[in-house]
Amino acid sequence: MSTTFDHLEAQVLALPAEQRQHLLNQLIASLDRDAEWALAWDAECERREAAMARDGDAWLDGGAVVAKLRAEPC
Repeated sequence: MSTTFDHLEAQVLALPAEQRQHLLNQLIASLDRDAEWALAWDAECERREAAMARDGDAWLDGGAVVAKLRAEPC
């Protein structure tokens, strides 16, 4: 690796976690080849999160779901 890259890497790793996360998201976004798909998926995630926030019963306890499934006859 080049000295410039090593220096940049050291600078990035010295950033606070929140800034590193932001930078990581930006880098990943820059690699996305299908921006339309990414935007559609972001919109779907936001729609699902809003539905879950609106409908409290949308959140299910994993243990309760497993117990219910085990109790049902096959």
